[in-house]
Amino acid sequence: MMPFRVLCLIDSAKPENIPNNKWVKKNSVYTVVQVDRLHLSGGTLGYKLYELNIDDCFPYTYFGAWRFAVIADQLDTEEEVEELIDNLLEEANARKEIEIRENALLDGRNTQHIPGAIYKERW
Repeated sequence: MMPFRVLCLIDSAKPENIPNNKWVKKNSVYTVVQVDRLHLSGGTLGYKLYELNIDDCFPYTYFGAWRFAVIADQLDTEEEVEELIDNLLEEANARKEIEIRENALLDGRNTQHIPGAIYKERW
C-alpha cells in the first residue's frame, strides 16, 4: 500500500488511555501507512498514522477512518478514486448498521431480527 495523506475532521471522543500527545488534532494533516478492518469495532476501517504511534494503547492501536478525509490531489487514477469511494461507502454502511443495532437495543425494541443483538442483550 502506498501511504496517503488525510485531514483530521473529528478529534472528539478520545479514549482515556490514549495520551493527549498521541491524539489527532482537528485540521491537521497525517500520513496513513496502514489500513485494516477493526474487528473489535464492528469491522470498520482503521488507520495507522506515520506521525502518531498508538501501538502501546491497546485496544486502541488504530484511528477510526471516519475521523478523516482523504486529500484528493494525491489520487492519480480514476481506479484509485473509485476504490477510495467504495471503501468509504462500505465504511459508512457498516457504521450505520452498528448505529441501528445500538439504537434498537437502547430503545428496548424487539431485536431478534438483528444479527448480533441477542448476544449483546445476554451479556
